[in-house]
Amino acid sequence: MKTLRTRLLPHGAQDAIIAPTMAEYTKRQIAHATYSLYPGSGHSPFVEDATRFNQELAVFMDKAN
Repeated sequence: MKTLRTRLLPHGAQDAIIAPTMAEYTKRQIAHATYSLYPGSGHSPFVEDATRFNQELAVFMDKAN
């Protein structure tokens, strides 16, 4: 099994549970992370903007393989 060294960090700009600054911090700590901010989403961008999330996830997984 291949271990992914990169991470996808989708985050809702309106997240009231985990501030977007925490995702930005995480991005700075992981050299190969991809940070993606969802302006109209809260804590669940994968539900609130499923089309965009699924497209980004598919691209991310293609690059990881």
